[in-house]
Amino acid sequence: MNARAHISRVDVEDMSQVVDDAWGAVHALELVVKASVGEASPEAIALNYLAGELWHRLRDIWDSVETFTWRVELAEADNLRAAISRELEAQDIRTPEAIGDALGMLPDEATALLNRDRWQKGDVTLLEGVAARLGVQVPKPAGDGLHAW
Repeated sequence: MNARAHISRVDVEDMSQVVDDAWGAVHALELVVKASVGEASPEAIALNYLAGELWHRLRDIWDSVETFTWRVELAEADNLRAAISRELEAQDIRTPEAIGDALGMLPDEATALLNRDRWQKGDVTLLEGVAARLGVQVPKPAGDGLHAW
């Protein structure tokens, strides 16, 4: 298992849904209060203030969710890269040109994709396509919970 794997994609999607649900509930409550007691009432003004405070806290949580997202994708990409590299080596495909041909990419693009150590949006999708092209089976990380980074 890759050392970077620390949270599952399902966990990230669940956190994202919680943030969306919380914001939707606050917004609905705000509309109900404004409709029932008036927009300029003390209750509506207080709720508007609380909604703003909650929005800022939810935004902080959302930022954490986005961070978790790229960490999950980086771990998935690392697992895919390792499996693809093992398969290329097993097939004795070592030169940039041969790697590019095997991956269906230009040699420089293929080399960059397989050697990149930073998160880049879209890498997981590209690597999954490459793995499928090569017939590579990628093992899933052992745990789905949070782990220390």
